Amino acid sequence: MNDEMMPDAPAHTATRPDRTCLFHIASGQAGYFTTEQARACGYSFALLSHRVKSGRFSRVRRGLYRLREYPSSPREDVLAAWLAVGKDVAVVSHESALRRAAA
Repeated sequence: MNDEMMPDAPAHTATRPDRTCLFHIASGQAGYFTTEQARACGYSFALLSHRVKSGRFSRVRRGLYRLREYPSSPREDVLAAWLAVGKDVAVVSHESALRRAAA
């Protein structure tokens, strides 16, 4: 059966990964980025896995990565936890937020 006969089949589109897009996102998050953010920049799950194996990205936890060459910063553990939970559903407050704002 070909794709024309299967209207519910997902469209396959080849998207080139956009490193500038990913770097821009990660730069605002101390070098961290989520799987969802990487996918929005054209990175497939397979390419993310390959970049981890090759050492270009570090896998922090499921769904959370970091650019290997990005310099570390104070309180990045708070930012990593915030991104892992979901920055749209969690907040950083009090002293941690003050330190994050000063960084």
